[in-house]
Amino acid sequence: MSAELGVPAFFAIMAAFFPLLFLATLGLIIFMAVRNYNKAKSMGKDPFTLQTEVIAKLADSKLLQGEESIEQKLAEADELLAKGSITQTEHSELRKTILKEF
Repeated sequence: MSAELGVPAFFAIMAAFFPLLFLATLGLIIFMAVRNYNKAKSMGKDPFTLQTEVIAKLADSKLLQGEESIEQKLAEADELLAKGSITQTEHSELRKTILKEF
């Protein structure tokens, strides 16, 4: 019989604490959203497009593209030589280094 009396008391206590817990959680979410918004604004970013900007930068970065093939590396070395950015000797050394990695 005493076990039956304990169950309604538990529900009464939970009914009293649930709204408080809910409001505290909602308050924390709003606080974090406002703080992130203000931080993005202070950095000169648009908070509503920040996620899209980050994704676009990641998509354009070389981190997600994977490693270049040997052909691409050799073609890049040839382009550097054609532009005059490196000398013929540097080009030869660069080609040797690329081919050693293969």
